[in-house]
Order: sequence, then C-alpha cells, then structure tokens
Amino acid sequence: MRIVLLSTAAIALSGCSWLGMGGHHGNTYGHHNAGYGHYKAKPMKKSCTNCNTLSRWNIEGGYGQEYITGGNVIQTAPNGLNLTTPTKTTMKSGYEVGERFDLGVSYALNPNRKVILNGYQSKFDGERQIIGTQSASTLSGQISDYEALGIEAGIRQYALPVRAPIVKSIRPYLEARAGVAKVDDINISRVTRTSPGGVVTTRAGYGLYDGGWVPTAAGLVGVETPLFNRMTIGLESGLRYSGKLDAVDGGFAGDDGASKWSVPVSLRGRYRF
Repeated sequence: MRIVLLSTAAIALSGCSWLGMGGHHGNTYGHHNAGYGHYKAKPMKKSCTNCNTLSRWNIEGGYGQEYITGGNVIQTAPNGLNLTTPTKTTMKSGYEVGERFDLGVSYALNPNRKVILNGYQSKFDGERQIIGTQSASTLSGQISDYEALGIEAGIRQYALPVRAPIVKSIRPYLEARAGVAKVDDINISRVTRTSPGGVVTTRAGYGLYDGGWVPTAAGLVGVETPLFNRMTIGLESGLRYSGKLDAVDGGFAGDDGASKWSVPVSLRGRYRF
C-alpha cells in the first residue's frame, strides 16, 4: 500500500511539471520581481496546489509618432493635367509626422520568445504642395490625409536582462511583423493656378490613389522594464513599410505609388495575465 501511494504521488508531481506547473529548474516564467523593480526569476511553489503556471497571455498597447523617410505621393510621370514640368512630391514632404495607436495580444512560447497579433490605426496630415508648372503658371494643391487601419502578426525575441540606471534593469528585444492595412483614398483638393502676374485661379480637386488593402512589414527593436507586479513599459523603434496603392484612372499621380517607408518611435505597455 505504501508503494502504491508513493507511486501515485510521483505521477501527480510529474504531471504537474508536464503541464507547465513545475519548477523549470526551480523558476517560473516571468523574470520579474516588483519589489526590487528589476527582472528576476520568481521562486516556485513546491506543491501542485500552490504552484504557479506560466504567464503566457499578455495584452499590449502603444502610442507614438511615425516619421516618413521614403516613398512618393506624386510621380514625375505623364499626367492628366498636361503639366509643362511636373513636380515630384515625396511622401516625406507631402505629409507631416504621423500618429500611431496599437492594441493587441501576445503569447509566450517560452520565457524569451512571444508571438504577437496586433491591430493599429495611423494617420498623417497632408501638406499643401506645388505640383508643377503649366504654361508659366504654378499649380499647387492640398494633399489629403493618409489614414490606415491594419492588422499584423509577428514574433519577438528577448535578450537577457541587463542593468540600467534609474530603472535598475531593462530587457532588450528584436521583433519582426508582417500584415495588411486598409488605406483611405488619397486626393488633392483646392488646386490653385497662380500666373506670373499674380492672378490666382481655383480649380477642382483631383484623385490621386484609390484606397485599398496594402501589405505591411516591420523590423523593430526595443527595451522593456518592469513597472508593477504584472506590468511592463517599453520604448520601441525600427523601420516600417506600407505597400503601393493603385493610381486613379485618368488622374495625374503617375505610376502606382504612395508606398511608404517610416521610422516609428513608440511608448508601449504590456500586462501579463
């Protein structure tokens, strides 16, 4: 009878470990100690009744600014306005610094790696631009805002925590994402023609690009530091790409364009369950 009881207890303990409730060499997942404000493995409970499971699920959010670095909104190709000299307008000159909001979930495959599913909204205010010359007159217009809603999936790989001033420790990471985004129509409005004598003539607006779905990708680098028991905050940057839109038929944008390269700088938070 004694042998049966000992065998049953051994099976129960091994089952607890197999389900992610065991020690993992005496530590649970998390690498977090709120009392000291730095990453540190928690000591695990020794019985199945009180032991902790892996904290696998997280909810994440972020806000930041996005700086356009590449892409063209108006090309120098032939166009519907018969401009004598079309002016190439880059995405960087055609748009102000943008804003980006992120919200999503992540799942820990192990203490150093997470998979991410993330939704986002981004917006860049359009600028007024000179679009070319026509018979010695200058044409200018207001480019509409660039607005997008998207969804991305990715993977994040953490490095080991390192000591840091003020926050005591930080944990660097690398992240790769890919997804799709729905971008609104892009047009140019309040087009004016200014003649050499200073006479201004107002024209109607023109379409540039039809809205639609575009591919997106990102390579990111960041750091995290503990804030509360289950909360971390972090700073993130990197390089993002959004694909081309189809030019409006009969418009003057030229070839399909409005693809965008940008550098985001975001403050983000993560809560682990």
